[in-house]
Amino acid sequence: MAVSSKSSSSRWKQRQQSDHYVKKAQQQGLVSRAYFKLEDLNNTHMFIKPNSHVLDLGAAPGGWSCFVLKKIVTGTLVSVDLLPMKKLNSNHVVINGNFGSDECLAEINNVRSNKLFDVVLCDASPNISGIQEYDNLRFDTLIKEVLFITSCCLIKNGYLIIKIFDSENSTQNFTLLKSLFKQVKPCKPDSSRKESKERYYVCVGFLKKE
Repeated sequence: MAVSSKSSSSRWKQRQQSDHYVKKAQQQGLVSRAYFKLEDLNNTHMFIKPNSHVLDLGAAPGGWSCFVLKKIVTGTLVSVDLLPMKKLNSNHVVINGNFGSDECLAEINNVRSNKLFDVVLCDASPNISGIQEYDNLRFDTLIKEVLFITSCCLIKNGYLIIKIFDSENSTQNFTLLKSLFKQVKPCKPDSSRKESKERYYVCVGFLKKE
């Protein structure tokens, strides 16, 4: 196992060193190449506006949050993650916690005084074990947690941008999203690695139940 681990680590380092977006992020002083994924998606779909109120779930290390803060002027950003993050400016609130917990949801509502968000973002993924059946279950649980928070916190006709990995449940997940939004647009940003199974869904027009 030690040889396999070293080999995997070596491949990861080589990929990082040769990755165009990793180099670009380093040159611009960004915490993550993920910044460019959200930039690509927003340039196409224009869901973040100067006055948007945005909830970023699973936000660490902060690539997406950094992009949002460059776009909003009078809006606010609430970033949630188990890992620590720094508050970046006066429009930014950081909540350190598990967004699947009732306590975290209560804190999110408290920060916004129970006002709803215009956009919910989620670029999170669970830790991968390599056991497909187990990993699919973890993915499905994550999606359900995100959709539950979305149902509580997103304004009617709002946006959800979520990462979902291709799996045997992809069709089921896509159908579920379409039942909750007027439009669901699968996307693969240029900055997403070609070999990655990740896919982003831009969900437009939340069908919020009154």
